[in-house]
Amino acid sequence: MMSNARSNVWMLGVAALLATACSKKEKEAPPAAPAAARPTEAVPSGSRTGSAAGAAAGTATAPAAATAPAAGTGTGTGAEPATGAEPATGAATGTAGGAAAGGGTLTLSLQEPPTGPAAARRCALGGDPLVVPCVAGASLAVTPKGALYVTGEGGVVRRYRAAAGDDCTLELDERFGAKGLLTPPDKAAKPQVVGKGPVYMRSGGPDWKVTAAGETVYLHDFLLGLYRIDQGAPRPVCADLQGVNGLAIDGATALVSRDGGARLALGKQCKATPVAFEPRPSFGLFAAAGATWGKTGSGKLTRYGADGKAVATIGGGDDAFAPGGLCSTSAVSTCGDDVCVLDGNCKRLARFGADGAFVLERKADQLLGEQPYGLADLAPAADGGLWLLATHKDGETCEAGIYRVPGAAIRP
Repeated sequence: MMSNARSNVWMLGVAALLATACSKKEKEAPPAAPAAARPTEAVPSGSRTGSAAGAAAGTATAPAAATAPAAGTGTGTGAEPATGAEPATGAATGTAGGAAAGGGTLTLSLQEPPTGPAAARRCALGGDPLVVPCVAGASLAVTPKGALYVTGEGGVVRRYRAAAGDDCTLELDERFGAKGLLTPPDKAAKPQVVGKGPVYMRSGGPDWKVTAAGETVYLHDFLLGLYRIDQGAPRPVCADLQGVNGLAIDGATALVSRDGGARLALGKQCKATPVAFEPRPSFGLFAAAGATWGKTGSGKLTRYGADGKAVATIGGGDDAFAPGGLCSTSAVSTCGDDVCVLDGNCKRLARFGADGAFVLERKADQLLGEQPYGLADLAPAADGGLWLLATHKDGETCEAGIYRVPGAAIRP
């Protein structure tokens, strides 16, 4: 971040420039010498520099401050949705000869930062545009046989299948629901009694998510229960289940993060057995790379062993912005033999070994060729790559894009 002194020098230089340009039209001074080189500061979306030769021939360079991503916002669910508008991009430069030089020149330009070709491919989607909530976002699940389930506005689920010969041209599967669309259950949350266990609350309306376990796919909401949907209609599994942010499904049971951790028998009774996770997951659980991972704090992800004890940790260091750090965790997925983590706040994808060792990271604009409004979800793809769900904002409307990230793009 530039100091007040630098800011003042830069502003005085620009003011002197404008005054000189307006008052001395008959004579133009030679351009000022460029400022001395200085180490480049990482600025995610652009920079602004200026130099001015004043009466004493002084120079100043004022890079724009790097903008930290907006912090996540929480609700009664303890979720960490990625928030914040896209940063502005561009650059402005100015040079001026001081009054003693007898003139001045001004050059202003605005340009997009170079991103290069995208590593991922945005898939063509059949049907209407995939409109999603801008705040809660959307979710994605993919089965081994290639069915893609995505939640959109109102919790409506779409099931896509790839067209013949092109795995990134996705058509609605009209055998699912009503011509490829499934509407979630229209129900009120089960009443809760104060004084008889935890009381679960949230702000806003339903936020339906999809989770796959093999070819079986579940739809769940924090207050509205758990349903199986892969057969084309919502079938109650644990219709009165509340307090679940995420599921790590293992056959006929699911690990959930509510009440510090529990193993849930999937069925009409939905009996929950406490699990002694250490540390306790507070923001949800994920199944990835043959293990269970839990969000155990803002910017921290823990891998649990069979006994519920921590065996590896990702993030949680002093610098969340550094490679290997995490600003927030939006999604976790298997990628080859490793685990990939989608960081919605810092707009990046990071790869780690099963032991938590950092492997590499890719910025969102490197992967997608543009800066998205949000990064919503991940799912594994057949070649060690990924399916990635991102959101793009146009005015007050957000549309989701499904991207195919090839395995080669996320390998060292």
